[in-house]
Amino acid sequence: MCSMALSPSILRFREVEKKSLSDYFQFLSLKKREEIRRSAEHLAGKRVVHINTAPEGGGVAELLKSLVPLERDIGMKSEWWTVNAPPEFFVVTKKIHNALQSSPLSLSENEKSMYFNVNKKIASDLRGMEKADIYIIHDPQPLALIRDFREGVMISRMHIDLSNPNQEILSFLKPYIRAYDCIVFSMKEFAIPGVRTKKAYILPAIDPFTPKNIHIDETLCCKILQGFGVHSDRPLITQISRFDPWKDPLGVIQAYYHAKNEIPNLQLVLVGFAEAQDDPEAYEVFEHVKKHASGDPDIVVFFDPKTLGTFTNEMLVNAVQTSADVVVQKSLKEGFGLTVTEAMWKGKAVVAGNVGGIKKQIRNGKDGYLVDTPMEAAGRIVELIRNKKLNVRLGKSAKTRVKQNFLMSRHLEDHLQLYKNFM
Repeated sequence: MCSMALSPSILRFREVEKKSLSDYFQFLSLKKREEIRRSAEHLAGKRVVHINTAPEGGGVAELLKSLVPLERDIGMKSEWWTVNAPPEFFVVTKKIHNALQSSPLSLSENEKSMYFNVNKKIASDLRGMEKADIYIIHDPQPLALIRDFREGVMISRMHIDLSNPNQEILSFLKPYIRAYDCIVFSMKEFAIPGVRTKKAYILPAIDPFTPKNIHIDETLCCKILQGFGVHSDRPLITQISRFDPWKDPLGVIQAYYHAKNEIPNLQLVLVGFAEAQDDPEAYEVFEHVKKHASGDPDIVVFFDPKTLGTFTNEMLVNAVQTSADVVVQKSLKEGFGLTVTEAMWKGKAVVAGNVGGIKKQIRNGKDGYLVDTPMEAAGRIVELIRNKKLNVRLGKSAKTRVKQNFLMSRHLEDHLQLYKNFM
């Protein structure tokens, strides 16, 4: 039975495109295929409900767009629901998000009430739906729903970097974290000390068959970018990330200016479309980016998807990553950089922040470079643009690493194992 007819008032059912696991067999050994087949038999008919806040624009949405249809393809009854909450709720949850990544923030009593009220409504909506075997609650925004709802197996999936959390906010959330049957982190380094709840670790992955990751012709890339003032005959660097302080777009601009002293015709493209409803801070950061980039015609910034005309966001991102000489991801905190893996899959050498999940993605000096400062990033950018052989070698190694470790077929396999542990 599909619960779409029971669509509640704060949760929104998300349609997903059909996918076939057989398309991914080319990335799986015969042994892995057989393991997935056995898991599928064990889990056939089991109902899994995924809940997160943003239907577009974030890494979690990107993962669920592929994971949910693949779970369905093997016979599970998987669904994806998002939270249609007022903007004030997302202001509060953005503060929680930032605090859990170490920002010195506090919540007022009114903000706590807003957080609890929305979570209570989510719980109420869930009680009106068909019961599931497993509920996966993604990130801290809907975490506290467990105060008012408990059915089946309750799993908290934390995608963010929790290696150095604000202790006040963590203490506020700990009673609800402890209430879950299992917490899934991207890395052991993110596990919360002092919480005895069962833990699991799943690194995110990319889907090689999405429009963002399929191969596109360089001629088409040039055509797309030239329409926005980007020249294919000049060196290009890019960062693809929402405009967020943790992604350090201002640090990227600093690195670009330093590198431009050595490579005067260098271009920078920053892509950070305002799609995620749970990120109200993006507009403020974008204004800072515009201020720092103003006056330089070689910096092109994408923020409003409406400016793309007939091109989709995914097509532009693919074209920019494919055309770039170097892809940058100078994050200050990062649970896992999907854009890093996207670029590596395209055979690009990536210069990225030496933080969080990125350190699991890039082996420094083998698949790309890890850096700590804008000046260090600039040095690596110049080196990779000038040394084409090094650039190509690192890019080839990067693509192989993604094929072996960070594709959606492995992500599905990890989730099936997680479900089997409780079924």
